[in-house]
Amino acid sequence: MDNGVLLNEINNQFFTYLANDFGLTHPSHKLENWYDLSFDEFKQELINRDITFDDTTISDWEEYFTIQQEKVKKLQQPI
Repeated sequence: MDNGVLLNEINNQFFTYLANDFGLTHPSHKLENWYDLSFDEFKQELINRDITFDDTTISDWEEYFTIQQEKVKKLQQPI
């Protein structure tokens, strides 16, 4: 499977989780490129979209975000 397909799968899963956890069905332009954001920027973008979360949720999301971001960055590296 090529990197483009894998990137697409990671992105689709990420947005599915965003929709399931926060009801976010139309991500902003910034959120479309979530892997280029720091976690604090990502969290602020959610806050800007009037999304609220508790400490446990945001902690889980920070872990998930970091793992997925590392996968994307690895796939984006030239061979």
